[in-house]
Amino acid sequence: MPYPDTVGISFTEAMRGQLDKAGGGKLPFVFRLDLRIPSMNKFRDATAHVATVVGGTITWNGTAHPVTGGFVHMFDKAGSKTRVFDYQFTWDMPAGETRMEAIKTLHDDHGPDLLADLSQVRATVTRSGDLLATGRLGVSIGDLLSQLTTITVLGTTVPKVKSEATNDFFAFMNDQLQQV
Repeated sequence: MPYPDTVGISFTEAMRGQLDKAGGGKLPFVFRLDLRIPSMNKFRDATAHVATVVGGTITWNGTAHPVTGGFVHMFDKAGSKTRVFDYQFTWDMPAGETRMEAIKTLHDDHGPDLLADLSQVRATVTRSGDLLATGRLGVSIGDLLSQLTTITVLGTTVPKVKSEATNDFFAFMNDQLQQV
């Protein structure tokens, strides 16, 4: 449905788990990213579907730190039946700016595992090029339910436009998932 290019979407995405420290041991880790798509029309029609990280927190070994920026490429094509989410974001710690790169891979491997694909990322944490931690993070059921309630339409107060943009966002997601 046509609506102004100023109508966008915001939502929160969260993952948690334990990463393996580069020097040995486990690191409890949580990220909660506030994501923004400034224009749903442009996002939907673009070759690269990018959401901007506009805030959030990471919890590193029990201590929360504000996220300072980044992006998430959503549904990048990596083959005929494979899509990739590429997360890149930073936060400040007393030892300096720290960076996470994480990949979520959705692929058709002839099994009912789409939920598993959607709920895990393979993550790498670095600072100044030095490896700090790696591993997998996952979404909890509580986080998933919370994420669904955070979807907000931006740039309009018109109920019909809000409804159309929300439906468009879910239709886009569904279409992309059908291609996997």
